[in-house]
Amino acid sequence: MRVSHAFHSPLMEPMLAEFEQIVSALTFAEPSIPVVSNVTGRLAEPGLLTDPGYWVRHVREAVRFADGVTACQANVFVEVGPDTTLTALAQQSVEDGVFVAVARKDRDEVRALVEALGRLHTHGVRKSTGRRSSPRGRGWICRRMPSSGSGSGFRCVPGSGR
Repeated sequence: MRVSHAFHSPLMEPMLAEFEQIVSALTFAEPSIPVVSNVTGRLAEPGLLTDPGYWVRHVREAVRFADGVTACQANVFVEVGPDTTLTALAQQSVEDGVFVAVARKDRDEVRALVEALGRLHTHGVRKSTGRRSSPRGRGWICRRMPSSGSGSGFRCVPGSGR
């Protein structure tokens, strides 16, 4: 996504009041799966993500990405986004894991997806990230979630990492 301002920086200050008015008119629901907050770097407590003020803070405050990756307690990370930036960053926070980026700007989308699925398969990942839990109940599966501008949040769901 091309943007005219650096999100999570002082350059966002001029739009915060108007953004707060807009986001305050929205209706939020509690997530149905655990969500890691990039504002706190921890699993979101009930009420946090339904507070319009949270989303205003998210635009301006620093991203706690490394803390969020650690909070996932996962060993498999799949980045679904425009590039591989977060995959590379996540590797700095987890010593032993499988890191796969689904999209690559220099490759056809279908080919990139098939390559990502193949890489996951060769690492023994057999679980679909579309299900909420695993029969074995081991580990967490984290997925990127839309956020206010950067798209760098993660959703974590219980699952069999391998």
